[in-house]
Amino acid sequence: MAIEQATGTCEQRPELLLHLSQCYPFSRLSGNRISEALDALRTYTLDPGEQLVLRAGTDSAYLYVIEGTAEVSQPDKDPLRLDFDTARVGPYRLYPDSEAVTITARDAVQLCRADAELLDYLLSWETLAAGLSGKDNGAHERVAAVRRSRALRCLPLESVEEAFQRMRPIPVQAGQDVVRQGEAGDAFYLIEDGRAEVWQTGIYDDEPQLVGVLGPGDPFGEEALIIKGSRNATVRMVEDGVLLVLNQDDFDELIQRNLIQRVQPPVAHALLESGHIPLDVRYEEEFEDGHMPGCVLVPLHDLRRRVNELDKSQKYLVYCKSGGRSAVGTLLLRQRGFDAVSLDGGLRDWPYDTVTE
Repeated sequence: MAIEQATGTCEQRPELLLHLSQCYPFSRLSGNRISEALDALRTYTLDPGEQLVLRAGTDSAYLYVIEGTAEVSQPDKDPLRLDFDTARVGPYRLYPDSEAVTITARDAVQLCRADAELLDYLLSWETLAAGLSGKDNGAHERVAAVRRSRALRCLPLESVEEAFQRMRPIPVQAGQDVVRQGEAGDAFYLIEDGRAEVWQTGIYDDEPQLVGVLGPGDPFGEEALIIKGSRNATVRMVEDGVLLVLNQDDFDELIQRNLIQRVQPPVAHALLESGHIPLDVRYEEEFEDGHMPGCVLVPLHDLRRRVNELDKSQKYLVYCKSGGRSAVGTLLLRQRGFDAVSLDGGLRDWPYDTVTE
């Protein structure tokens, strides 16, 4: 019986890293990128004569034989021999929704299956970093920060490249307040190096409360830019570090425009009828005055902390009173991999039914 297992990191599987680093497209990736790819691999171990049936499903996949010799066959096609020599030339590709393939081990075989889209994605990032390095010695560090960042990694790569060009690295010191609650917002920040604390005085608080800790790859400052208002918290460095700074206009062009989809009420109503879940990000007091039927209430100030209560398999229509807070909530959800859109104009312009409790 074939044994399937998840693949560990390159530190745990140095022999796998050594072999795959000789195979395309792993041979074009740096050590860090290969490590990311290894985390998403599946490996199979077959004894001589054993068979394994695989299909790509809805996504493409690459197959590599790392040890031993196998034969792969599909209906109405001649069998192909797979071994490490053929893997170095190029992987065997499983295409979306194609017929299943049967792999027969001629001797003891170790086989790897890799997500083709993930490898292509990592290769794009590697190419981006290499291109920027010729112009900027700090590009690799910034690429690493962005790869860790929820805020930028879901952007189109052309927008990421432009953001690199426009970001200004600034050194910061422990104890420095980068932004202060109540100040006007004029820039977006991404931590390249160092840690910071987030302090906030809520509407029911007498003193600032520690509400979060940020590290490399974490963004802050986007909420004030989206609503064109003041900072809702103070961010204080607890270590010396480096921040990447993007001004308001560049943030609007490169991040907000790409990540926040605003829909008008008729479109939003159709989305609700097709299965989108309404997500209310207002305060509890506003919710009690009227809300959409069947909605989920998660006030915006709690959304980061409670995001795990939401289901990533669902689609969300985010709304508030006028559309500002819902745009922020939509950005936060999109940064975390959710499918979400924002109701333009909020309940203020909503012509359909609401309910009270």
